[in-house]
Amino acid sequence: MPKRRKNTVNTTNEGGNVKSKGLSLSEAKSLFLKDIRLLSPETQRWHRENLTAVEKALVRQDIDVCDVSSFTVALLKEHVVFYMFEEMHLKPNTINGRVRSVRALLKFFHHEGHIQTNFGA
Repeated sequence: MPKRRKNTVNTTNEGGNVKSKGLSLSEAKSLFLKDIRLLSPETQRWHRENLTAVEKALVRQDIDVCDVSSFTVALLKEHVVFYMFEEMHLKPNTINGRVRSVRALLKFFHHEGHIQTNFGA
């Protein structure tokens, strides 16, 4: 019986597979919304609304995300989740929706090769 093939994923950046040009959050949002245009209009509207709300929350805190690859879990927790809960007094379900849209955006950019960390896992 033949042996099973062992697929391994190389997670190092030796091949240069991560694109070097940094994308701002608004540019990233535009590319993501173009990519999901085959989804239902209601889903597109939901993602657009959530990502715009996250962008506005970061602007209110004077945080300029000029490169999507600079997103970290700590930044998302402190300046998105906790800020929306404590300062904006949003409900947990609303915040969860915002986080789900950001996670979909980051997963898309990981798949496209713009960022190395996979937040969507």
